[in-house]
Amino acid sequence: MRIISGVLAVGLVFSLVACGDDDSTGSDPPAQTPSSTETTLSEPRLVIEWGEGKWRDQSAWLEAHTEPKLLEGTSEIDQFVAGLPEEFLESAMPLQDVDATTEALLVAGFANCGKQGEARVDGETVSFVVRTAKDIQCVWAPLQVQVWAVPTGLTLAK
Repeated sequence: MRIISGVLAVGLVFSLVACGDDDSTGSDPPAQTPSSTETTLSEPRLVIEWGEGKWRDQSAWLEAHTEPKLLEGTSEIDQFVAGLPEEFLESAMPLQDVDATTEALLVAGFANCGKQGEARVDGETVSFVVRTAKDIQCVWAPLQVQVWAVPTGLTLAK
């Protein structure tokens, strides 16, 4: 099921043509992509992430999306995609692979200073956990927002 409307898809194509292939400014780590044999989602999977390290001018949007939020159904997912900053549209293509009939989106963020975000499903709930990956001190901790695909019908843990 495609979740990006025709108007948004045209905007994506236009952005791709206008931007070309140059991505020499660095980028966030690539999101995990689902295998073609994957038919049902049992474990959360990282769909996409955006970080202040690459998109410093989007710090306000990133900050506004750090509190975990669970989006279910085509309408909520389409609304989220429609509200993405124009700069994110080119990288948002993996959101097209989300099947809103079986998958929900968990959107959450954190200040990334040697940390890793992780979605966890426990029974009927899903939570977003930030683990410390390294024992380091940072001068700057750029905001990181991640979008995880999780099974539908879960409750967001508080």
